[in-house]
Formats: sequence, structure tokens, C-alpha cells
Amino acid sequence: MRCLLFDLDGVLVDTRPLVVATVHDTAQILNLAPRDAAAVEAALGLAPSQVARQLFPGNPAARTTITQRFAHHLDSASPCSGIRELLTRAGAQLPLGVVTSRNRQEAERCLRGAGLKQFFRAVITWGDTTRHKPAPDPLLEGLRQLGGSGGVYIGDTPGDMRAAQAAGLLPIGAGWASSYGDADLRRAGAALVAQHPLEVLPHLH
Repeated sequence: MRCLLFDLDGVLVDTRPLVVATVHDTAQILNLAPRDAAAVEAALGLAPSQVARQLFPGNPAARTTITQRFAHHLDSASPCSGIRELLTRAGAQLPLGVVTSRNRQEAERCLRGAGLKQFFRAVITWGDTTRHKPAPDPLLEGLRQLGGSGGVYIGDTPGDMRAAQAAGLLPIGAGWASSYGDADLRRAGAALVAQHPLEVLPHLH
């Protein structure tokens, strides 16, 4: 049975404004200088602990503050444009799952905040497998939980594309979300870089 698996950040849920708000809050709370837009952009998709190390190095209070503020903002997460229609239409044909490097608490809170949790029969998070993306293990675990043997994985990074290839899935780049160029995703193995979620539909079978 074929399945459709998704990355979370920027693919299903627009977490960019959440990260920006979290970094702004943290700098304000800790009386630190604001971080520039390029630095914040480079931190998108990272776990709160990684954001703290990258943007506020040497400040032990930053990790706790970022974790708390990001959790607060997750409740106001919004789905990427067109995602809800894709999930509704694809979910009528295939079982759906999420494979993310976020921890379970963050992933499920994000999906609930965006109103998407009900679409997914499997949610694979950090710690569910020993190896993580770009290794194929999390994607293979998603297939196992869904009872599938192949299908499609949609992600927004070269690592996502390599993980999909290694798992024997069709890699599709989420061009509507990725901070990488189409050429970067194709070089990493993307069979298609979709500019809108509904462009994925013809490639599900």
C-alpha cells in the first residue's frame, strides 16, 4: 500500500512567524540585542535548543526562554496555504503520516494548533528511531506504522530528499515553503519541486 508522508515545519505548518516571534520575545525578555533577519532565517526548522545555541551562544537562559516562548506560539500555528485541501483530497486516497525532527510534544501541539492533527494516522518524531533524517529510518518507521510499502515523501530540505530516496519513496520538494532553491532540491534527488501543494496530487499513484 502506498502512503503519503510529510515533513512538518514549513511544509504543513507555517512555523516561520512562530520562530521569528520566539526569537524576538527571547531577546526582549533577556535584554539582548535583536537578531538580524538573515540569522533568524538560518535558524528556521531547528529545535529550540539549537536555535538558542545558534542565535544566543553562551547564554544558558536562552534555551529555557526559547523553549517556553516557542511552545506558547505553537498554539497559534497556521497551515501553509493549500495544505488543508491537499490533505482532504489525498487523505481520501492514501494513509497520511508526518515525519519530523521535532520532539513529540512540539509536533503534536503544532499540528493541533494548526487544526491538522486529525488528518494523520502516524506522527514520527525525534527519538522514535535511533537514526534521524537524512537517514531513512524515520520514514521507514512511518511506513511501518501506516502498514505501507512505498509512496511519497514531501519535504523542504536536501536532507529530506535524500532520506526519501534512501527509504524508496518518491521525493517531492515543497517549493512553496523551502528556503532552498529548486536546483538544490533537485540535486538532492527531488523528482518534482511543487510550487503549490495541489501540484502533488497527480504524483500520488
